Parts: sequence; structure tokens; C-alpha cells
Amino acid sequence: SQVFENCLLGPRGEGKTDAAIMAMTWHATQQPVEVRPVPWGVFRDTWTNLERTLLESFLNPRFDSFPAQIRSRLIIKDGGRVLELPGLWKAFLFGMNELADLNKLQSMQLGGLWLEEPAPAAVEDVGGGLDERVLMMGITSLRHPCKPRVQITSNYPDEDHWVWQRYGLTRHAKRALFRIPSGENPAIDDEYRDN
Repeated sequence: SQVFENCLLGPRGEGKTDAAIMAMTWHATQQPVEVRPVPWGVFRDTWTNLERTLLESFLNPRFDSFPAQIRSRLIIKDGGRVLELPGLWKAFLFGMNELADLNKLQSMQLGGLWLEEPAPAAVEDVGGGLDERVLMMGITSLRHPCKPRVQITSNYPDEDHWVWQRYGLTRHAKRALFRIPSGENPAIDDEYRDN
């Protein structure tokens, strides 16, 4: 997608994170060499959730996935808080344990913004999601000299959640909504889906 804001919704385990890693890499290849690596801010509700899900997708990817193809080139710093695919992108991972953590964005100049699971699947078990202010503050940090990109990967939100209000109900030329149908990922078997 060439639009500014991209939202990818789908069931658990259907490949949203892998698709976002691919999109982040594709985005970098579309930028002039002199502005690479493109800096990205990657946000999830807590560092714990980020570490056990998204970071795990980078560090221990499925053998047949895109993240597995780039794993040997990946540079990991600061306990996984900084990931770099040399010559393409550099990702800064942030857990937003509380709204005050938005201060981490001050003075950052990003080329891309990725919000992972802003709509929680189950607040009590999985996390609280992300406030829309994370998106808005992140957008103001997109000042790197490249074409900026926003991407959101999430389970399906409730209809009153800001993700659905912004991407599902509202049409805008600079926004795109993509939905992964259940059953799309051939690596997930029917037993997993039934469970």
C-alpha cells in the first residue's frame, strides 16, 4: 500500500506481524539510499507484551517466514529494544506501560510508525491496548527525510474502539484498511483455529 496510514486486522496467528515486518522492509527499499536506514518507532501496550510477542517474531521466527529470511542479518541492541536491518531500517521498540511513556517520542525523528495490537483481545489477559494519543504523537514524530508510513497490526477491535472508528468506519484517501480472513495462513492448522 502506498497510503500514509495502513491498518491490518485479522485473527490471532494469521500473519499480521510477519506482514508488517515485510511492509517495513519494503517501505525502506522505496526510499533513497541516502536516507537509509529508515528509523521506525514500534509501540505496544507494555514492554512485557512487546518482548514476548513481536520481539519473539524477530528473534525466533518460524523457519519458513520472511523474518527467518532476514534473521541472520538482523543487529540486536539494548536487549532487543533496538533492531536494525543494515542499510534498510532501524526499529526502536517501546512498551507504553503508561501514558507518560509518550515522552519517549520527544525529539525523535522517525520515518515509520508501527502500532502493534492497539485494540486488546482481552484486557484482563493480554493487555490494555494503546491510546489513540500514541498514534497522534507518533505522527508528529514522522520527520525523517523520507516518505512517512504508519502501520497498525491488530486483532479485530470492538466497534467503539478508536481503531475501528478511524479505519473501519471512516473513509479517507490517506488511510487503508486490510482484513486477513480466518484461514488465510497455511501454517496454522484447523485444530488451532477450532481451539
